[in-house]
Amino acid sequence: MRACYLVGIGGMSSLMVAGLAPPSSGRHSVSTRAPAAPMMFDDGNSNLQISTRLTQHKLLGKTEERDITNDVRELRRWSAVREDLERSLGQPPTPGEWASSLGFTDVEGHSAANQLHLQLQGKRAARDRLIQSNLRLVVSVALKYKGRGVPLQDLVQDGTVGLITAAEKFEPSKGWRFSTYAHWWIRQAISRSIDQHGRMIRVPSYMVSRIHTIRRARAVSYYATGKTPGEEEIHAELHRTGAGLSERQMRGALQADATTRSCRSLYTTFGRGDERSLLTTLPDEKTARPLQAVEQTAVQDAMELLLESTLSPEERRVIELNFGLAGNEAHTVPQVAAVRGCSQNEVRADLGRALRKLRRKGRALGLAAFAQ
Repeated sequence: MRACYLVGIGGMSSLMVAGLAPPSSGRHSVSTRAPAAPMMFDDGNSNLQISTRLTQHKLLGKTEERDITNDVRELRRWSAVREDLERSLGQPPTPGEWASSLGFTDVEGHSAANQLHLQLQGKRAARDRLIQSNLRLVVSVALKYKGRGVPLQDLVQDGTVGLITAAEKFEPSKGWRFSTYAHWWIRQAISRSIDQHGRMIRVPSYMVSRIHTIRRARAVSYYATGKTPGEEEIHAELHRTGAGLSERQMRGALQADATTRSCRSLYTTFGRGDERSLLTTLPDEKTARPLQAVEQTAVQDAMELLLESTLSPEERRVIELNFGLAGNEAHTVPQVAAVRGCSQNEVRADLGRALRKLRRKGRALGLAAFAQ
């Protein structure tokens, strides 16, 4: 869904061609062909399964690529003319006004607007074909960034957004192949996606840039010395390369990287075919465990039997009030005396006598194990 938001309505057709956006709700002719399989999926064993929807488009030759990219560049120029015309008119131009501004004229059987419509269809089809034939490049780049906190499907989706941007900005007159130019845009889109969505706690873009600079310095120092560098070695390497990071900024970036990398979502699966998440392994503190529930029931039954068979009703009442049993709150001796309407000395005498009876009866019944 992020890809659809980024490219807007204009890029939705290309995403639909790539198989990465849902089809529109318009009416389509009924087809007897079976529905196409999903473009790709991850089976949990890190093996990317790519269907024929991705591989059925052939790579473009150099001459064919030049012709198609010229059509895409012409389409971009026409779009710029339409935007200028809309700004000058203060409202979207009609197809006839747009066609006239591009130099189309009415000919026999075809109006200028109709000719423009046909030309737009052909040039948009050329743009879609340019995108389709380079989807393999998106997957190959996305695979290099797998396992960095963003699902592979999202990496391919964001990489496709970069591919669409490259198709709209490519200048064939520079002499480069489109794949060389598109590789940079695809990698930039995927890197931005990882920076924004690869951590549980989002890090500002300037801090991400510092983290990448420190990682490069750490790698250079490691390959030069053969051992893991400390903060002093990393700072020396940063100073040597002129990165412009102070020791305080370096430590802040290292702390931000360590803090955000150590956070994990409770819904993250263990992987390697295990679909359980961390959330399913945490105990529910609100629900008693089976062994605890059995022990609690046994203690309650033993306590009820001990009180019933040992104490008189008055003594039992004093025990229940003083210790908060049978749904009562724990009472002090003065509070028990106030409830019973007697003196505190009488309450203390009944309480001491009841406790002596319970100790003797408890030893006889072997209830000392419940106190451990």
